[in-house]
Amino acid sequence: MILERLKEDLTKAMFERDLKKANAIRLLLAEFQNAEIALYPQGKTLDETAKTAILSREHKKRKESAEIYEKAGRLELLEQEKYEISIIGQYLPSQLSDEEIEGAVKQIISEMTSSRKTPLNFGAVMSASMAKLKGKAEGKKVSEIVKRLTSGTSS
Repeated sequence: MILERLKEDLTKAMFERDLKKANAIRLLLAEFQNAEIALYPQGKTLDETAKTAILSREHKKRKESAEIYEKAGRLELLEQEKYEISIIGQYLPSQLSDEEIEGAVKQIISEMTSSRKTPLNFGAVMSASMAKLKGKAEGKKVSEIVKRLTSGTSS
């Protein structure tokens, strides 16, 4: 589904002569193809979950690059990265809000505390949280919320 949508959008961008968008989509298609090539010897193909993971990874790379370009004052490169972030964001599933993440983490904590006698540690809660929220929330946000809730400074 993601791959088909990317190909349709590439065709549309090329027809509209939007080279900036076409190039951004080509970069994503190249990442998918590289992943397919890596899986080929094992007889596997990319599923939608793997494609979403690739999109998330590329989104994260662009965000990190944008931060670096901003600190270095490279505005033309920053603009390009922000544009690519917006294009990639169109194909990613919607991200959970901070409140939704906090609610999910609180639920995980309550489930974990009811099933064990030992106090919770950050690692255990983070592991369970990322397993449940993978693809729905950024790891950095989840980490901040888990840290706050496991340290006992939550409201």
